[in-house]
Amino acid sequence: IGNNSGDMFDQRACAPGSETCLSNEHARRAFHCPSFALSCDDSVKEKTWVRAFYLRDAASEANSVLFIAIDAVGAGNVIQNDLKAAVSATTGVAPDNILFGQTHSHAGADLQGLWGGVPETWVADLYVAAVAAAKDAKDNAKNASLTYATGQERAFNSYRRPKVNPTANTDKT
Repeated sequence: IGNNSGDMFDQRACAPGSETCLSNEHARRAFHCPSFALSCDDSVKEKTWVRAFYLRDAASEANSVLFIAIDAVGAGNVIQNDLKAAVSATTGVAPDNILFGQTHSHAGADLQGLWGGVPETWVADLYVAAVAAAKDAKDNAKNASLTYATGQERAFNSYRRPKVNPTANTDKT
């Protein structure tokens, strides 16, 4: 793995002995500017979206759960565990009750390092944003009733491809 500038991110992003890198300098920042401008005011910087949803059993704070979702391709165990620990420390929700998911947006951050990765500052900003979103969700929670039902649809739950009749005429015109 090449090292063009000595920084760990460049080691993952550049081909050995080459100036050819998977991403250029402004792609390594923890934000993007509109229209891919090289610089912009903080008020218009586009950062990774973080969303949080908080649920709590009215009878017990211990029966609370936080859903955290970020716009990223995915995130490995280290980031997931560290994010859960940071959110738990701020909100008091047990790490086992924090469900962390990614939208799998290919336009989002590569937190797994599979396509060049992101700098540590991006990950640090993500933790701050996740803590803020989780705290906001918990602090602004409203009383509500939640009902649900379960069932099974064998045509879809047990088999990913629905059974179809290939000779059926679907065009009703």
